[in-house]
Amino acid sequence: MDQENDSVLRLQGKTLTVGGGGINVKYNDIRPYISNGQITSNESAIVIHSGTYGTGEFTEEGKPINLAFSLSAVIQDHKGHKVGLTIAGKHPTGKRGQERGIVALDGDCSNTYTGDTIVDGAYNVLYLRKESGATAIAGNIYITNRSAVSMFFSNQISDSSKVVLSNRATFMFSTSPGERIERIRELIVEKGVGIFSFGHLEESINDKRTLILDDLNINNGASLRIMRWEEGRDFLLVRKNSKHLADAMKKITIDGWAKNQVYLKDYDKDYWSIEAAPEPATYGALLSGLGLGLAVWRKRQKGRRTNECATK
Repeated sequence: MDQENDSVLRLQGKTLTVGGGGINVKYNDIRPYISNGQITSNESAIVIHSGTYGTGEFTEEGKPINLAFSLSAVIQDHKGHKVGLTIAGKHPTGKRGQERGIVALDGDCSNTYTGDTIVDGAYNVLYLRKESGATAIAGNIYITNRSAVSMFFSNQISDSSKVVLSNRATFMFSTSPGERIERIRELIVEKGVGIFSFGHLEESINDKRTLILDDLNINNGASLRIMRWEEGRDFLLVRKNSKHLADAMKKITIDGWAKNQVYLKDYDKDYWSIEAAPEPATYGALLSGLGLGLAVWRKRQKGRRTNECATK
């Protein structure tokens, strides 16, 4: 898909099956997209070879204008086998922020594919922008090698999913304004430094943002860096019966705070809040055997709108 051959594909309710060659998207001066139907693959994954979207132009505030390849067609499994989604592509190392391979999962209908989502390589970014309570990703997410996944709205990922970070990969709330909440089963830092960012560009912004985890697991030799966190505004919550949390606490840093100032604070009977302040960390209650309770938040019930979404 490139400018010369028209960068827009409207499926008109039909299903596009992508083969082993994947989808190749090149540089373009307008936003390319696939919409109005379903997309799947007869391979194990839909591979998007993401071109470089850096227009070289800037907003009045001096921010670079980047374009995204938008996929609002519903991504689904194929004839009884799981289908995943892989974002890959190499980009020049010019001014950071100008060169990006950006793919956006848009629209107001839930994707139903259950395979892994993989985002790999420097400057590759996956935007999760599903609206109206729709789910962008139902399976597990692997973010590797300085790539990123950014959540623009709440409840983009299934509660049962795990997110795995390795080699300076970033999992974040978008820098655009607005309150957000996301819940996943487990956040894992597999190798090197993993980054989680609450996304706030200015300290004065008070939009509450919350990430809720059943477990936080950081492998030996790995670490988690938390960025753009502010006490009382941002919350990283982990269940009190988390299997790996006590060990993970030794491997967490929060920007602006010393490593030994990261501690656990009671949020409610089921969850700890990971905080940073000049107070001693206390882990004894982590082993107190508190029972499971109801989750703090439940995602909005998402009804299946198969017929409606097939034609959008």
